[in-house]
Amino acid sequence: MKAKHIIIALAVASAIGMCTSCQSNPDSPLAVAKQAMTALQNGDYDSFIDTFQLTETEKSTLSGLIKAMGEEYFGRCGGIESFKFTDTEIGSENASITVHIKYNDGSEGEEILNFVKKDGAWYQKLIN
Repeated sequence: MKAKHIIIALAVASAIGMCTSCQSNPDSPLAVAKQAMTALQNGDYDSFIDTFQLTETEKSTLSGLIKAMGEEYFGRCGGIESFKFTDTEIGSENASITVHIKYNDGSEGEEILNFVKKDGAWYQKLIN
């Protein structure tokens, strides 16, 4: 099972029409990627959710679900030991960043994070 399973809940939210607010995020996709991965590494799922463009109501709705999924997944692999960004493609409105993840149980994985720029701020995409 990949770390992206945590994001599945956010995709479900998107499918039912959730994703409309604007709040400030760092001004580069690499900064947002670092915020997201550091949040996951620290078990700070609310900060992870902040890397997506969601209203406060949407965040509140998803917070418990994302936390439960994250704790289950990262509990099995012992959490994230380290991560490193290995490939970055940044355009004017979209970006993708590949991250190599080492887990505390010795396993490793790679994920591609996709981003979109809205109103001058970068956010993770709900559906890649």
